[in-house]
Amino acid sequence: WGEEADWYRNLLKTPQVGIHAGRRRLSAIAERLPEEKAIHEFKTYGERYPNALKSLAKIMGYPFDGTEESYRALGKIIPLFALRVTRERGA
Repeated sequence: WGEEADWYRNLLKTPQVGIHAGRRRLSAIAERLPEEKAIHEFKTYGERYPNALKSLAKIMGYPFDGTEESYRALGKIIPLFALRVTRERGA
């Protein structure tokens, strides 16, 4: 997990990615979210899916109790990326 994970290091090295959504194929750039934005995304997700976020944090070995401090901890230790679509590729 975290910044030692292969997927993380791969995205830093090569942020150009392909996305497959149904029959659509897209090219995108993966951009790491700044810490404050990651915290915001965890809060938004946690408000919509509180049990899923608690389960995910538990599986990953991170304590989470829904407090502001626990959201901040997740935002600091779990890297989040945004995918910015650059073009649609032929199907």
